[in-house]
Amino acid sequence: MQLVNARIQRGLDETRAALRAELADLDARMVQRVHEQDERTSHVVREQRDLLRDEILEHVSRQLGDLHLRFSELHGDWIDRAAQREALGSLSRAVGDLYEELARATPSDGSAANRALAMGGPAWKAGLAFTPAVPITFTGEGAEARDVNERILEIPYALQALKHQSKTATVLDLGGAFSTLALSLAALGHSVTVVDPLGYSLTHPNLHVVGAGFQELGDEIGQFDAALAVSTIGHLGLGGYGPDEGGEPDLDRRALGWLRERVRPEGLLIVTVPLGGARSETPTHRVYDAPGIRGLLEGWEIVDFSAGWADGRAHWRLGSPDGPGSDRGVALVTARRPAD
Repeated sequence: MQLVNARIQRGLDETRAALRAELADLDARMVQRVHEQDERTSHVVREQRDLLRDEILEHVSRQLGDLHLRFSELHGDWIDRAAQREALGSLSRAVGDLYEELARATPSDGSAANRALAMGGPAWKAGLAFTPAVPITFTGEGAEARDVNERILEIPYALQALKHQSKTATVLDLGGAFSTLALSLAALGHSVTVVDPLGYSLTHPNLHVVGAGFQELGDEIGQFDAALAVSTIGHLGLGGYGPDEGGEPDLDRRALGWLRERVRPEGLLIVTVPLGGARSETPTHRVYDAPGIRGLLEGWEIVDFSAGWADGRAHWRLGSPDGPGSDRGVALVTARRPAD
């Protein structure tokens, strides 16, 4: 029996020694790779460090699996109770040591949680990357709020604009994949159709989803009492999101023309877009000026044209759409399709 215990103990010692050596090697590689990166590409450094951490986690997980397998084998073998308790105690201590190694290798700075919520992360892939008005960043000490964004005004504005609609009004939400607004309207009793090539991951009896771009749809989708394009028009045709490959600079204007056909005469359109003192464009969105927005809505009767401007990182305020109140603004527009 002593030979059995000695063999088990020797195997555990060898496993621990090999594991520590490999962890030390991986850690050295991680430090070396970090030093080789230029300071200007710190995000690449973080990615490389995370990849090495993943290697460590995978290796430790395999070792844990091997030890649990040995544990199961010992549990089924016949040895006297004293020897069994001793052997299982050794295994338990070894597993505890490996869990400590696992805890040390796991990032504690919140980066894993941040990656899970970022574009391309698990939340994105599951269709759950909804854009909050107050984004959260996780840190080693907990969590903190990032810059409050235009969602703080867009969502209440849209709900307010639709307050006089019938409780059973039909509403089209163009590009609503990253918003919970469609779900809120469905919960209020409206019949809501989301049109987005990325689909929509939330469900409700009053909610319908068309997983396609508007360019692929014709009259078969029908007409609606109201339509929403909340933080959508400014992104179209630039290739920043989903299957949109870009290269269509007039897709924003085409989308509004398509919405005009989808809204019944005297029906409403609620549209929000980035607003600035002059028109500009980034790789992911356009920034409009007030004259450009009015021109974009040609053929619609503008019922309300409001604007919100960021006041520092934490606050937004309403102001004039014709004068930039800050370097970050949002146009909030309600328009009506004229009667035929």
